[in-house]
Amino acid sequence: MAHKLTNLTIRIFIILFILNFNNCSINFGKKDDEKKDIHGILTLKYIDMDSHGSAVIEYKMDTVNYKFCINHWGRKNDMWGYLKIGDSIIKPSGSLTIRVKKNEGSYKDYEYQP
Repeated sequence: MAHKLTNLTIRIFIILFILNFNNCSINFGKKDDEKKDIHGILTLKYIDMDSHGSAVIEYKMDTVNYKFCINHWGRKNDMWGYLKIGDSIIKPSGSLTIRVKKNEGSYKDYEYQP
């Protein structure tokens, strides 16, 4: 019985560790980012210190809020400085380019960079 409890405890610990390590919207890489369809309005941006200092944006698509880690998109500091609350965030499924569009119509595209 004690042996089974120990194995269960270890498995739970490993799962919690993986979830905490990948806290930035549980993103597992380029293929997952490529599949993601984003058409929303930026509502928040922050550095998530609980997720190893990841650059995170939150956006609203339809009536749902989402988180997205931007560590691999464009030059982090350039994109981070350009992003402002209220900007449109656009990334079609199958694309590795995010477009950040300002209210007046100007925009910049940012490529995925592993």
